[in-house]
Amino acid sequence: MKECKIQDGTGASAVILPEKGGTVVSYCVRGQEFFYRDDENLSSPERPRCGVPFLFPVFGRTPPDSPYPMEIHGFAHTSSWRVLSHTPCQLRTELLSGPETRKGYPFSFRVELTYSLEDGRLILRQKYENLGTETMPYAFGFHPYFSVEDPETAEVSFRAAMEMNMGTGKPAPCQRDTLRLKFPEKGSEAGAFFLQPAGYAVIDPGNGRKIRMRFDESFSRLVFWAVRGKPFLCVEPINSSPNGLATGDCLHLAPGAVRESEISFEAIN
Repeated sequence: MKECKIQDGTGASAVILPEKGGTVVSYCVRGQEFFYRDDENLSSPERPRCGVPFLFPVFGRTPPDSPYPMEIHGFAHTSSWRVLSHTPCQLRTELLSGPETRKGYPFSFRVELTYSLEDGRLILRQKYENLGTETMPYAFGFHPYFSVEDPETAEVSFRAAMEMNMGTGKPAPCQRDTLRLKFPEKGSEAGAFFLQPAGYAVIDPGNGRKIRMRFDESFSRLVFWAVRGKPFLCVEPINSSPNGLATGDCLHLAPGAVRESEISFEAIN
């Protein structure tokens, strides 16, 4: 599988796999790697479960009776992206609709992902285009797996207006600006869910410098997730509920319209 590496004048580097969903599998600054990588997963036909997978056009699992039947998180993260250009510090790729995508998502679209390194900062710019004749419901997000020593000791600083009660499924005003996930006594996974985030999260992995993730107003939710015994912490900016395409709780793009968005990562301290 081809690895596309970019690097800037500061020595920061990133590695992207266009054939594996355009997943970013490395972001290294001054010898420190910030993303969790699983080579066994990457070499398998399974969806990417490391690095920074890109999610489109849905987030989460769609129910069996959904009018848009797709695998979890859609198809972008399991598709092969076409490389448009590759320079030392930038990679441009695109994904176009086709017979396979229309099986569960009957819309004509083009998505362009541009990966850039600028003064040590990794920037992922996206462009969404509706090439069809009807309004296109869609959602997108990112699923970063940050490398940590222990997900229970890693700390995230952020701000959000609301926090979802994981037991009742009801939102309430968010009363905190830092988070450490705790695993339930008998469970193997831990998670948290926030609404209306302020556009940033600072992850302290507990093994060196922190990393700051910034994202624009396109992302209206922030999900935290970890698995017991795995050295990663996921902090995921998204903008839809799992069945949002069917319920309308998602974004909508008019025929011929274009929407752009941006997310970035930067080592700090």
